[in-house]
Amino acid sequence: SHGKENDKNFIKNAGKGDVYAGSTDAITGDQLYTTGSHLDALSYSFSTSFDSFSTTLNSLIDKGVGSLSSSVASIDGEVSKLQQNALQWNKSISAYDASSVTGKPAKITQVADGRVELNSSDAITGAQLFSLSTVSKDNLVNVASSMNLSLSTIQDSVDSSSASLSSQYDTLSKDISNNF
Repeated sequence: SHGKENDKNFIKNAGKGDVYAGSTDAITGDQLYTTGSHLDALSYSFSTSFDSFSTTLNSLIDKGVGSLSSSVASIDGEVSKLQQNALQWNKSISAYDASSVTGKPAKITQVADGRVELNSSDAITGAQLFSLSTVSKDNLVNVASSMNLSLSTIQDSVDSSSASLSSQYDTLSKDISNNF
C-alpha cells in the first residue's frame, strides 16, 4: 500500500509487473496502453473481417436468391408452356379439348387400347376401330356370300318347282283336251 486514503499519488518509474491469472503485481501505463492498442487492433481486424464476411455473405445470398428467382421463373415458364400445350379440360363443352393449342381439331396419339365391352367408357384407338371394321367387313362379305348362295338355292328350287308345275300343267292340259 502506498500513500494515504483519499490522497492521489503517482508511482513513477515502476517496473513492468507480471500479467497472468492470479498475479498481484502492479502493471505500468505502457503495459495497459499496449493491451488497449492490441484490443483496438483486434477490434478493427474483427470489424473488418466481419464486414468482409457480411459483404461476402450478402453477395452469396443475393446470388442465391437471384438464382432461385431465375429458377422459379424458369419453372413458371415451363409450367405455362405445359399448360398451353397440354390436353386441357374445356368447361364450356364439358370435355377434354384437343383443339386448345391450335384452335383446330387435333389428333391424340400414343393412347393405350381401351376396353371394348358393354358399359365401357374407355377411348378406343384407331387400331381397335380398324380391327373392328376389318372383322365387320369380313363378316359382311361372308353373310353376303351366304345370302347369295341361299338365294341361288331358292332360285334353283323356284325354277325347279316352276318347271315341274309347268310340266304338270302341260300334262293336265293334254289329259283334259284328250278327254273332251
